[in-house]
Amino acid sequence: MTPQKTKKGVVGIAQLLKKKFKKVQGLPEEWTSHLGNVGIGANICIWGNSANGKTEYAIKLLKAFAQAGYKCYYNTAEQGVSDTTQAGAIRQNLEEVKGKIVFAKDSWDVMVQRMRTHRSYKVLVIDSREYFQLKAKTFIDLCDEFTNRIIIIICQGGAEPHGKAGVSIKFHCDIKVRVAAFVAYPSGRLGGFNEMVIWEEGVNIMRNRNRQFKALRTGEVVKKETA
Repeated sequence: MTPQKTKKGVVGIAQLLKKKFKKVQGLPEEWTSHLGNVGIGANICIWGNSANGKTEYAIKLLKAFAQAGYKCYYNTAEQGVSDTTQAGAIRQNLEEVKGKIVFAKDSWDVMVQRMRTHRSYKVLVIDSREYFQLKAKTFIDLCDEFTNRIIIIICQGGAEPHGKAGVSIKFHCDIKVRVAAFVAYPSGRLGGFNEMVIWEEGVNIMRNRNRQFKALRTGEVVKKETA
């Protein structure tokens, strides 16, 4: 007996052209020119070397979502609610979005349960892939469960995220943001490719530090920049 064919899950051209996709409403122009027209359910990968501004960029991004009316949950599992997190929150003036962002140092299971229980959390930051020793499939399964949430993951890396899992997660994500010396460099499928300075003073600090390292290698004399 010939098995019956099914069209379940198949989308025709007419359906495709009529399909409506929900987009984040209310993001400032500086963010849409940076990340593009971010969809509800977008996945974002942020990566870079340590102490280059990844956490502060995530905080800055959450503030933009919060200002647009979206409640955010930052799982700062790697560092905990630390002085580094506090410093970034102060520099980014999170006082302006009080009540819209929560921070917690949660295990993976507690984080997933919190997302299931608190449906008001529309944006999740996972900090970080390395702390959870996360495999790509585990992350993709999470994204598949919460298709109406924006899920942001932070990874260690250089030109690319570290490890096969990090690279696989990057390719899965709609938006990819490499952070270096407190500048964010986006790429992705949603448009928007402008660079973004995360923290101006941090950029100057890293620039001076890099010049000093170069001087040590070459024997050059470096004049310190003044404001």
